[in-house]
Amino acid sequence: MEAAPAVRRLAPRFPLAERELAFLGPLDEGELLAVLADPATPHAGRALVGDRFNLLPGGDPRPGVGLGPDGLPDLAWCEVPGGEVEIALESAGVWTRLRRLGRTSAQFRVAPFALAKYPVTVAQWRAFLAAPDGYDTLFRPRYQVDPDRQPGQDNHPAVNLTWIEAIAYCQWLSARLGREVRLPTEWEWQQAATSGHPDWQYPWGRDWADLRANTSASDLGRLTAVGLYPAGASSQGVMDLAGNAWDWCLNQYERIANTGPGGNAGRSLRGGSWLGPPASARAVNRYWSDPGDRGFSVGFRLVCACPIPLTTDSLITEH
Repeated sequence: MEAAPAVRRLAPRFPLAERELAFLGPLDEGELLAVLADPATPHAGRALVGDRFNLLPGGDPRPGVGLGPDGLPDLAWCEVPGGEVEIALESAGVWTRLRRLGRTSAQFRVAPFALAKYPVTVAQWRAFLAAPDGYDTLFRPRYQVDPDRQPGQDNHPAVNLTWIEAIAYCQWLSARLGREVRLPTEWEWQQAATSGHPDWQYPWGRDWADLRANTSASDLGRLTAVGLYPAGASSQGVMDLAGNAWDWCLNQYERIANTGPGGNAGRSLRGGSWLGPPASARAVNRYWSDPGDRGFSVGFRLVCACPIPLTTDSLITEH
């Protein structure tokens, strides 16, 4: 694959026949975007497009994927409508404290908010690692932990990240931008992942549809670049809410309304990954991990400047 761009650059000196161009496949930005826009493009073809975006001069040019001229993450925001969200308190065989008390669901009121179009990418994570006021200031001195290896390319979601590292990233970027960015709560995340429709199981509707997400059903067996499934986007344009990499959420898993920092209680994960089946990528599916744990299919995405009470004020009822 890596030889294909070099061969295309030589085309003015050594003209390529139509059959040779077809063999090389899409190479420039317009061709790559057209392949993604075709709903019939198979999973392997989408993964190839993601890899080739990364090989373009200057890297992946899509807004929201890389860095801006100032070296900070270039984030694209999608406006998500408000509503009421019901969260089931039993998932993946894990019985929560509330479930043991006989409560099976909780309802939350969600105000309109802005959610990042993509998860934080490897390029955007590395900006935090390289910044003098970033990882070495906000995280390493306190926890004496080095950042883990990133298996993906610059336009892949950053993974192998703890919840604590994600919180430090939000603190750094908020200070740099002069406005609050943070992790989404589960109720915000679910509102986005259902496109604001309480009865939807996926961002595109009630039923699973192939070629709309990277799960184990894709048979790719790996993480891919962000934003390769336009048909799998939410109605508001948010990408990758199903599959590819799990998203950390702000709140605790068992004490679900607790969004405060600190403590060792498990934090919620949403969205499924390339490792799991389509059922794990359902908008209502819940999972969790300890805040200091890393997972090679776990990353995060950001909410922009949406105030949230760090109490139970947004909790309407528990059933």
